Amino acid sequence: MRSCPCLLCLILAALLGACATAGQQYIKVAYTGTADPMDQTRIAVVPLVDQRPDTETSYLGRRILMDNSQETYLVMGMDLAWSLTTSLTDFLVQKGATTKEMQEFPESPEAAAESPKELSRIITGRVEKFEVQAQKKGALTEMQLDISLTFSVALPETGQIKTVPVAYSLEKTLVSFSRQKLETFVNGAVAEILAKAGLLE
Repeated sequence: MRSCPCLLCLILAALLGACATAGQQYIKVAYTGTADPMDQTRIAVVPLVDQRPDTETSYLGRRILMDNSQETYLVMGMDLAWSLTTSLTDFLVQKGATTKEMQEFPESPEAAAESPKELSRIITGRVEKFEVQAQKKGALTEMQLDISLTFSVALPETGQIKTVPVAYSLEKTLVSFSRQKLETFVNGAVAEILAKAGLLE
Protein backbone atom coordinates (compact mmCIF):
# COMPACT_ATOMS: atom_id res chain seq x y z
CA MET A 1 0.00 0.00 0.00
CA ARG A 2 1.51 3.35 -1.03
CA SER A 3 1.50 6.22 1.49
CA CYS A 4 0.03 9.54 0.53
CA PRO A 5 2.74 12.26 0.23
CA CYS A 6 0.22 14.99 1.01
CA LEU A 7 -0.80 13.26 4.24
CA LEU A 8 2.84 12.86 5.28
CA CYS A 9 3.47 16.55 4.61
CA LEU A 10 0.52 17.57 6.76
CA ILE A 11 1.71 15.37 9.63
CA LEU A 12 5.24 16.76 9.36
CA ALA A 13 3.95 20.33 9.32
CA ALA A 14 1.88 19.72 12.44
CA LEU A 15 4.88 18.23 14.25
CA LEU A 16 7.09 21.14 13.27
CA GLY A 17 4.44 23.59 14.45
CA ALA A 18 4.20 21.87 17.81
CA CYS A 19 7.99 22.02 18.21
CA ALA A 20 8.49 25.55 16.91
CA THR A 21 11.62 27.21 18.22
CA ALA A 22 11.17 29.82 20.89
CA GLY A 23 12.60 33.31 20.68
CA GLN A 24 11.84 37.01 20.68
CA GLN A 25 9.37 38.67 18.35
CA TYR A 26 8.50 42.33 18.00
CA ILE A 27 5.03 43.87 17.98
CA LYS A 28 4.27 47.35 16.68
CA VAL A 29 1.84 48.93 19.15
CA ALA A 30 -0.04 51.71 17.35
CA TYR A 31 -3.45 53.33 16.96
CA THR A 32 -5.07 51.60 13.98
CA GLY A 33 -8.68 52.60 14.56
CA THR A 34 -10.83 55.29 13.00
CA ALA A 35 -12.38 58.14 14.97
CA ASP A 36 -15.16 60.55 14.03
CA PRO A 37 -13.75 64.11 14.12
CA MET A 38 -15.10 66.58 16.66
CA ASP A 39 -14.69 70.33 16.96
CA GLN A 40 -11.10 71.46 16.53
CA THR A 41 -9.29 71.91 19.82
CA ARG A 42 -5.74 72.23 21.05
CA ILE A 43 -4.46 69.52 23.41
CA ALA A 44 -1.09 69.00 25.08
CA VAL A 45 0.07 65.39 25.43
CA VAL A 46 2.53 64.49 28.17
CA PRO A 47 4.36 61.14 27.70
CA LEU A 48 2.75 58.27 29.58
CA VAL A 49 4.81 56.65 32.34
CA ASP A 50 5.39 52.90 32.58
CA GLN A 51 4.72 51.87 36.19
CA ARG A 52 4.47 48.12 35.67
CA PRO A 53 6.36 46.52 38.59
CA ASP A 54 9.53 44.56 37.78
CA THR A 55 8.88 44.76 34.05
CA GLU A 56 11.15 45.88 31.23
CA THR A 57 9.81 48.85 29.27
CA SER A 58 9.85 46.74 26.09
CA TYR A 59 8.01 43.70 27.49
CA LEU A 60 4.59 42.89 26.06
CA GLY A 61 3.97 39.22 26.82
CA ARG A 62 4.75 35.62 25.98
CA ARG A 63 3.38 32.45 24.39
CA ILE A 64 4.05 29.04 25.90
CA LEU A 65 4.66 26.38 23.25
CA MET A 66 3.90 22.66 23.30
CA ASP A 67 7.37 21.75 24.59
CA ASN A 68 7.09 24.34 27.42
CA SER A 69 9.54 26.70 25.73
CA GLN A 70 8.25 30.21 25.14
CA GLU A 71 8.13 33.02 22.64
CA THR A 72 8.65 36.47 24.16
CA TYR A 73 6.93 39.48 22.62
CA LEU A 74 8.57 42.88 22.83
CA VAL A 75 7.35 46.29 21.70
CA MET A 76 8.92 47.55 18.50
CA GLY A 77 10.87 50.63 19.58
CA MET A 78 11.51 49.01 22.98
CA ASP A 79 9.27 51.41 24.94
CA LEU A 80 5.61 50.53 25.53
CA ALA A 81 4.76 53.84 27.25
CA TRP A 82 6.11 55.82 24.30
CA SER A 83 4.16 53.64 21.81
CA LEU A 84 0.97 54.26 23.81
CA THR A 85 1.71 57.99 23.93
CA THR A 86 2.06 58.00 20.14
CA SER A 87 -1.18 56.01 19.84
CA LEU A 88 -2.97 58.56 22.05
CA THR A 89 -1.64 61.44 19.92
CA ASP A 90 -2.73 59.76 16.68
CA PHE A 91 -6.20 59.18 18.13
CA LEU A 92 -6.54 62.85 19.14
CA VAL A 93 -5.41 64.04 15.70
CA GLN A 94 -8.05 61.82 14.08
CA LYS A 95 -10.61 63.42 16.41
CA GLY A 96 -9.66 66.80 14.94
CA ALA A 97 -7.34 68.04 17.68
CA THR A 98 -4.13 69.98 17.20
CA THR A 99 -1.64 68.37 19.56
CA LYS A 100 1.37 69.75 21.34
CA GLU A 101 4.00 67.68 23.11
CA MET A 102 4.66 68.68 26.73
CA GLN A 103 7.58 66.97 28.45
CA GLU A 104 6.15 67.04 31.98
CA PHE A 105 3.15 68.20 33.97
CA PRO A 106 2.80 68.21 37.79
CA GLU A 107 -0.85 66.98 37.67
CA SER A 108 -2.14 69.50 40.20
CA PRO A 109 -5.05 71.97 40.04
CA GLU A 110 -2.57 74.82 40.47
CA ALA A 111 -0.51 73.67 37.49
CA ALA A 112 -3.67 73.21 35.42
CA ALA A 113 -4.88 76.74 36.26
CA GLU A 114 -1.49 78.20 35.31
CA SER A 115 -1.34 76.38 31.96
CA PRO A 116 -1.84 78.29 28.68
CA LYS A 117 -5.56 78.94 28.22
CA GLU A 118 -5.37 78.15 24.48
CA LEU A 119 -5.09 74.51 25.56
CA SER A 120 -8.45 72.86 26.09
CA ARG A 121 -6.83 70.07 28.08
CA ILE A 122 -3.56 68.38 29.00
CA ILE A 123 -3.53 64.58 28.91
CA THR A 124 -1.04 62.16 30.43
CA GLY A 125 -1.26 58.76 32.07
CA ARG A 126 0.31 55.77 33.75
CA VAL A 127 0.67 52.20 32.50
CA GLU A 128 0.01 49.90 35.46
CA LYS A 129 -0.48 46.66 33.54
CA PHE A 130 -0.19 45.67 29.90
CA GLU A 131 0.49 42.01 29.22
CA VAL A 132 -0.42 39.23 26.81
CA GLN A 133 -0.38 35.65 28.07
CA ALA A 134 -0.82 32.99 25.39
CA GLN A 135 -0.51 29.22 25.28
CA LYS A 136 -0.39 26.83 22.36
CA LYS A 137 -2.70 23.82 22.81
CA GLY A 138 -2.50 21.56 19.80
CA ALA A 139 -3.65 23.52 16.75
CA LEU A 140 -5.10 26.29 18.94
CA THR A 141 -3.53 29.22 20.72
CA GLU A 142 -5.42 30.71 23.67
CA MET A 143 -4.64 34.36 24.38
CA GLN A 144 -5.48 36.72 27.21
CA LEU A 145 -4.73 40.44 27.22
CA ASP A 146 -4.87 42.40 30.48
CA ILE A 147 -4.51 46.19 30.50
CA SER A 148 -4.71 48.70 33.34
CA LEU A 149 -4.15 52.38 32.59
CA THR A 150 -4.88 55.58 34.46
CA PHE A 151 -5.24 58.76 32.43
CA SER A 152 -5.07 62.26 33.91
CA VAL A 153 -6.89 65.06 32.10
CA ALA A 154 -6.16 68.63 33.17
CA LEU A 155 -8.56 71.42 32.20
CA PRO A 156 -6.70 74.77 32.16
CA GLU A 157 -9.91 76.80 31.88
CA THR A 158 -11.26 75.56 35.21
CA GLY A 159 -8.11 74.26 36.90
CA GLN A 160 -9.66 70.82 37.31
CA ILE A 161 -7.89 67.46 37.11
CA LYS A 162 -9.92 64.43 36.02
CA THR A 163 -8.65 60.93 36.70
CA VAL A 164 -9.78 58.27 34.21
CA PRO A 165 -8.94 54.67 35.23
CA VAL A 166 -9.25 52.01 32.54
CA ALA A 167 -9.25 48.25 33.18
CA TYR A 168 -9.48 45.94 30.18
CA SER A 169 -9.35 42.15 29.87
CA LEU A 170 -9.98 40.16 26.71
CA GLU A 171 -9.61 36.50 25.76
CA LYS A 172 -9.34 35.07 22.26
CA THR A 173 -8.60 31.67 20.71
CA LEU A 174 -6.86 31.42 17.36
CA VAL A 175 -6.73 28.37 15.11
CA SER A 176 -3.76 29.71 13.18
CA PHE A 177 -1.54 31.93 15.33
CA SER A 178 0.87 34.49 13.91
CA ARG A 179 2.73 37.55 15.10
CA GLN A 180 0.57 39.69 12.79
CA LYS A 181 -2.64 38.34 14.37
CA LEU A 182 -1.32 39.07 17.84
CA GLU A 183 -0.43 42.61 16.72
CA THR A 184 -3.97 43.11 15.38
CA PHE A 185 -5.40 41.78 18.66
CA VAL A 186 -3.33 44.19 20.77
CA ASN A 187 -3.90 47.24 18.59
CA GLY A 188 -7.63 46.57 18.43
CA ALA A 189 -7.68 46.72 22.23
CA VAL A 190 -5.71 50.00 22.24
CA ALA A 191 -8.17 51.57 19.78
CA GLU A 192 -11.17 50.41 21.83
CA ILE A 193 -9.71 51.79 25.07
CA LEU A 194 -9.02 55.21 23.56
CA ALA A 195 -12.48 55.34 21.99
CA LYS A 196 -14.28 54.49 25.23
CA ALA A 197 -12.14 56.29 27.84
CA GLY A 198 -14.01 59.58 27.39
CA LEU A 199 -10.85 61.69 27.38
CA LEU A 200 -12.58 64.46 25.42
CA GLU A 201 -15.78 64.60 27.42
